Amino acid sequence: MYTISMPISNDNQNSKEKTLEELRRAGASRVFLAIGTVSFDGNKRKKVLEWLKENIKYYKENGLETGVWFWALWRSDIDKANKKMQMITAFEGFSAESNNTAFFCPSDKDFIDDTCGFIKQVAELHPDIIMFDDDYRYGNLSTGFGCCCDNHLKMMSQRLGETIIRDKIAEKLFCGGENRYRSAWLDVLGESLIDYATNVRRAVDEIDSNIRIAFCSCMSVWDLDGVDSATLAKILAGNTKPLLRLIGAPYWAVGQSWGNRLQNVIELERMEKSWISDENIEVMVEGDVWPRPRYKCPSSYLEGFDTALRSAGIATGILKYMLSYTSSPEYEKGYINAHLKNEQIYKDIERVFAGKQDTGVRVYEFMNKIRNADLPNDRFIGKDYIQDIFFSRAARLLADNSVPTNYTCKDTVGIAFGENAKYLPESAFNNGLILDIKAAQILKDRGYDVGFDRIDGKICNAPCLFFSEYNEYVESNYQGDSVYQIVPKDKAKILITCGEKGNEYPDTYFYENDCGQKFLVFAFDAYSTPTDRYRSYSMQELLFKYIELLGQKLPVKCTGNPDLYVLCKKDKTSVAFGLWNFFADRIEEPVVELDREYKSAEFVGCTGKIKGNKLYLSPINAFEFAFVSLK
Repeated sequence: MYTISMPISNDNQNSKEKTLEELRRAGASRVFLAIGTVSFDGNKRKKVLEWLKENIKYYKENGLETGVWFWALWRSDIDKANKKMQMITAFEGFSAESNNTAFFCPSDKDFIDDTCGFIKQVAELHPDIIMFDDDYRYGNLSTGFGCCCDNHLKMMSQRLGETIIRDKIAEKLFCGGENRYRSAWLDVLGESLIDYATNVRRAVDEIDSNIRIAFCSCMSVWDLDGVDSATLAKILAGNTKPLLRLIGAPYWAVGQSWGNRLQNVIELERMEKSWISDENIEVMVEGDVWPRPRYKCPSSYLEGFDTALRSAGIATGILKYMLSYTSSPEYEKGYINAHLKNEQIYKDIERVFAGKQDTGVRVYEFMNKIRNADLPNDRFIGKDYIQDIFFSRAARLLADNSVPTNYTCKDTVGIAFGENAKYLPESAFNNGLILDIKAAQILKDRGYDVGFDRIDGKICNAPCLFFSEYNEYVESNYQGDSVYQIVPKDKAKILITCGEKGNEYPDTYFYENDCGQKFLVFAFDAYSTPTDRYRSYSMQELLFKYIELLGQKLPVKCTGNPDLYVLCKKDKTSVAFGLWNFFADRIEEPVVELDREYKSAEFVGCTGKIKGNKLYLSPINAFEFAFVSLK
């Protein structure tokens, strides 16, 4: 049973009967009453609790599992007394505060006491679930990431046996490799979040230990906050089953937040689930179309996201934001209408993909990297670079070129960029690897022959890439820290050169060492490289060809279509794949090349025919999708 959870605004319930009608129309079995930012104003809190009491009673009596949802650390209506509480503080010393609101630090005991007092009042209303919003973290705030408040500096000082001051602390923590200061800082950050979780669980248990406490994971709480999402989810759960909403939303793709297109957001959630796949945690994916209505985020983005992640099979439900917080429940029906239109598709997805395992290139992306990360020795590389390590550039390169991926298989070609190379299992080297130059250097330093002799510096400007196999020049937008001038070994096959015409340098090569280990190596740092570098028809063709030469012929290949997302699964007797056209142009004549000839094909959401090892499908409109099952 796939659980549809829907958030609604706690203070916009003048039409509860109509809201309930829309919830039932959507097939929702769980509702979250969103409070938003908790106020320090006692009268405002009293009013919120009055509304909650009425609303929880109404929705529970009408058969819905009912949760309450509010920000964990963000507070509004700050007065002089509140200002004495410690706020999350940047390396530079300023706090995460603006417009009479602030993000408070979980190291502050008075703040925890205030939080526990409020959460006990909520628990006394006996909701089924209390869930914290996306702010249960230190990162991606106006302060950047982490916290350097007085409390955390004192905790670090006590741990290290020396006085830690804020001056140049970023350089002390994040220049060079692993160090005792970085480790101590991460430890105290994580301990404060754990302490917060422990205290609020204890407070709720005093009222009702059967109330579940969940939270919405965010980017930094997978690594940069010194504790991971699974740990916090289990502490918050107490004696109930842990519940976690993953991070990565369809609305990100509207403005390409952090560079993410829709397929990249889908890959992020698949990555996160792979990190907690061994944990007994109920997982919801983040079907957020903030700020709503469809003027802001189209329903097609939400449905593409939902259908892709249902096909991936990573969760038992979705937090699907289909009603406006501000307007009446009848104002924007488009999201629910689109959802209902796909009801049969959801059933077909379950039938076509159930029981099959992901197949594609293995994305090696590891959760805890920052503690041991090697960063420039001579300068603080910057907040954005460090925070954005969370976003997998390896998955981005593959998904943007319609290459299917997986996050668990041990016998497929793999891809590892940057710090991820440090954690590769030995088995990965037997199946062929795709590397960026940072990953290649890490492996070279560890004694692996990856096909280059040295790096001679950086190339400041490289407007073009030349693909020799296709005799094609492609714009690259290479600049800054992105490109490295490498000296490949004689046996390396140069596939791409970069630079200006007539002044070109080796950029990408294929190499097999004397141990039979094969590598496809890019001479760029993936975390400093714009996506234009690898979004091209030539790159797409090259990837499919050399993934096969690395050792894996992919089950399906459909090229020439920008932002076509491909997800593929298989079992012993069949292959199933989905095609999502996340581009504004219709795909007029989709042609899918298969790894072999199949006897039969079932088409869902399209028509088609088999001719040898190729499928010819009916057109796929912009932001629509099609599925095929092969036997």
